[in-house]
Amino acid sequence: MYRTSFDHLSSAAPPRAHRLRQRLARHLAPLVGYGLVAAGCGATIPDISPFAGATASLYEGMELVGSETSRQLAPLTTPIECPASAPAAESGGHEPSPAPTTAGASTAAGEETETQGRPRTSPQTCFERLWTPRVVTLAAFAAYAERLAQITSTADSDDQAQAAMSAVESLLGELSVPALPSALTDTARQALAAWRREQAAKRLADVVARASPHVDRLAQVLLADLDDTRALLVLTRSKLRLDRVSAHNDELSLRRSLERRRRALIVQVEQSVTASGTTPANAGPSGGEVLAELERIQALLAALPSEDSLTPSGIDTALAAIDAGARALTAWRDAHARLAEALTQQRTPSLHRLQAATQLLRRVLDLPHP
Repeated sequence: MYRTSFDHLSSAAPPRAHRLRQRLARHLAPLVGYGLVAAGCGATIPDISPFAGATASLYEGMELVGSETSRQLAPLTTPIECPASAPAAESGGHEPSPAPTTAGASTAAGEETETQGRPRTSPQTCFERLWTPRVVTLAAFAAYAERLAQITSTADSDDQAQAAMSAVESLLGELSVPALPSALTDTARQALAAWRREQAAKRLADVVARASPHVDRLAQVLLADLDDTRALLVLTRSKLRLDRVSAHNDELSLRRSLERRRRALIVQVEQSVTASGTTPANAGPSGGEVLAELERIQALLAALPSEDSLTPSGIDTALAAIDAGARALTAWRDAHARLAEALTQQRTPSLHRLQAATQLLRRVLDLPHP
């Protein structure tokens, strides 16, 4: 089962990923031959297990995005201001906050300080707080898609519609828990209340069609949350870079001075070669002296930090993965919206865009294709 709890992000270990890949392989098997599943009264219900498989792939990919980003952020121990809406901070039960320390005091990774009432923690801890509920939400999406795939294998169409109604209610209920971000839980609770007022549908396609607007709104909230997480990483990268540049200001000033001198010497060498028509070393006594000075400058530059070298590594990779994940989630939302139409027309849903997006996500993470 997909876990919708807050205790698994940092422990995303290879065994679970292996189990997910096995489940994914089972779901994707029908892609080879898109069969149709017989239903009551001679009708045919398309096999939508490929949709469940693609959703499982999205969930696995986004879970690994979180694990990889957390690993990349681990070396960055400079405390940052973590948004107060980070779920672990506001839920009060999943991750207790340590007692505040003196404002501005240095901390070890993961520990918190408080500056003017705003919590400060390591980039890794803050990211995990923000990312975990995103994974929980995708786990709920994956479980929902798997339930729909299982429903299509039942024989009675009335049972299919009722089971699908229950699957949608389970999805909305799982996302209504207080531990998740308020924007998501508010949307899910409103959708759940509206869903419970829905009259029972007689066809599976009608259930999915009615669920699509609710699922679309939930996906939109999650996409907005991904934008917030991305913005946090961009700000973290900028802040850490500025802090490092400030700490090495003297060396960087010397580097800029040496680079200006090097450019002037290179121009001098080029002019000397043009005038004499020979190599720099043979362009008179000054030519050899200029080359010797250039070598000394190069040796000094090699020992000095550059602004590029002070930019935190790993965050760019994390940003690319988050962008790929957002594209995959958008493709999943659109695929779900088209699912009802495919069920109504008794044809296999088109998943090409979703599959391409999940494959891109795996490439960004440098994972083999399933």
